[in-house]
Amino acid sequence: MSLAPPPTARFLIIDDVASMRILIKGLLGKLGYKNVYDNATVPEAIATLERMHMSGTPVDIVLSDWEMPQYTGLEMLKEVRSNEKFANLPFIMVTAVRSTDNVMAALQAGVSGYLVKPFSEAQLLAQLGLAWKKLKA
Repeated sequence: MSLAPPPTARFLIIDDVASMRILIKGLLGKLGYKNVYDNATVPEAIATLERMHMSGTPVDIVLSDWEMPQYTGLEMLKEVRSNEKFANLPFIMVTAVRSTDNVMAALQAGVSGYLVKPFSEAQLLAQLGLAWKKLKA
């Protein structure tokens, strides 16, 4: 049994930098994932989560940048974990900041995985597998 999410998995990328959203979307595409959605802000992302949930095609995995204007990825994570509908949603934090304090804060908030930019396709796949394994455990 593969630890990776199935090819039909739906991903939501949240990053205020369009080139980073394109990069992650491209890496997911190389891994065979076609259902990839993206937003530039936390409020847009929360609206996407709600809309997709209501339509019966919920997001399966979130990949969120940490540093964004207005709201941080950590705030997004806390919002997701506080909502019963999304409490167990695999959530991978993506950041350029190599900080033990940030990692600890994300772990305490219930993050499923943590990727430090720049990262490789193999590192992304490993984090997806770990996040998916936690969901299925």
